[in-house]
Amino acid sequence: MFKAFLFSIIAIIVIVVAVAFFVARPGANDLALKGLQKKGYDNSALPQSGEVVNVTPRDEMIKLAEPIEDTVITSPLTIKGQARGAMFFEAVFPVELVAEDGQVLVRGQAQASSDWMTEDFVPFEVKLEFNPLEHSGAKLIVRKDNPSANPLFDRQFEWQFRLK
Repeated sequence: MFKAFLFSIIAIIVIVVAVAFFVARPGANDLALKGLQKKGYDNSALPQSGEVVNVTPRDEMIKLAEPIEDTVITSPLTIKGQARGAMFFEAVFPVELVAEDGQVLVRGQAQASSDWMTEDFVPFEVKLEFNPLEHSGAKLIVRKDNPSANPLFDRQFEWQFRLK
């Protein structure tokens, strides 16, 4: 009887410790936030739920070769450049052209033209066909492909253009 009671007490203690360990353990989001804080980012610079905050300068992640920013673009638009391998998932990342009023003119996926599983720059290309309608300006938005859907891993870069 005493052995069964002692075994029950030990089992309860083990269960309580295991539950406390897993509940109190920091998650991936907490660890990522702590990592950013160690790099000198204050809490106001850290992403809130659903917010995209770029912690890497645009030119360190992606370089647009064509078209040149602030120039006039027409349809069909061919976009070429280089992006770090981290921007890609399965050799693609999303792009969209958005009019100045927020209307999405076209969405597409940039395709890597060489091995994308690297930390180096990888050439990419995408062709977009759109109808400029009555818009005079638009921005090209390039997003890091983020299959995890964790907002801490979101990155977004933008370029402004004039439409014709």
